[in-house]
Parts: sequence; structure tokens; C-alpha cells
Amino acid sequence: MYILERRSTPRNFGLKVFLIKVQSIPDSKFEIRDSGIWNLESGIQYYAGSATLKILVTGGAGFIGSHIVDAFLSAGHEVCVVDDLSTGFRHNLASGVPLHVVDIRDPRLSDVFAAEKPEVVCHQAARANVRESFENRCSMRK
Repeated sequence: MYILERRSTPRNFGLKVFLIKVQSIPDSKFEIRDSGIWNLESGIQYYAGSATLKILVTGGAGFIGSHIVDAFLSAGHEVCVVDDLSTGFRHNLASGVPLHVVDIRDPRLSDVFAAEKPEVVCHQAARANVRESFENRCSMRK
């Protein structure tokens, strides 16, 4: 069984943020109820997948991000992507997925949030090259 764990955090800039992680766990550890999926060992309630969410994926045009976008789409969610295309590609995205070509450090990102109004943010944007991050620390911080 694959599940999305949702734990709400304090509101920032009017956006309710959820920490989400996808898990693969044996079915025997869960009980499905009307209110969601319950982990029988920990007592944690998980998202049941009955509601459609508006999800913004940062770094969604990259290899990993695009697969996460595909998983959200398959689960019936509405998805939009923010990516600066420094290592990602438009062709990694399914047709019809809105792509905002913006660096996550750019102040224009707030315009994307205002336009899209996501309920969930799945942050995948990162620099994969650790050496570059150490050698060019100032340019990474902008």
C-alpha cells in the first residue's frame, strides 16, 4: 500500500503547508476507515485519497520531481510545477501540467503562489552537484 502522510504545520503567508511523504508499507499494518487510513502500530491517520488537492511541486521538471508529479496526477490531484529548468526539462512533464519557469529564490515565486493557490507544496528543487554547492557558495545563496 502506498500512502501520503499529511501533517499540517503553522500557516505561512496564508498557505497551509503539509509535510508529505510517500511510504510503501505492508497492508496488514493498516485499517481503512471513513476518516482515512490508520496505522495500527502508531495510531497515525493518513490521507485517504478521497479529496483532490492542488499540489505545487518545486523542481517538478527534473527526473525525480517529474515522477512525483506523475504519481500525484495518477492519484487524481491537480498539479502545477515550478522549475528553473537548470537541470530539468519541459518534456519530462505530462501535457497540460502548468510549468512556471522561476527560480525558487526569485521574489516572483510569490506571484506563482498567488496565481495557483496550492494547498500542498512538495519541495523537490535542489542542486544535485554537492561539489558545485561548496565551490560556489555565494552564487547558491543569491
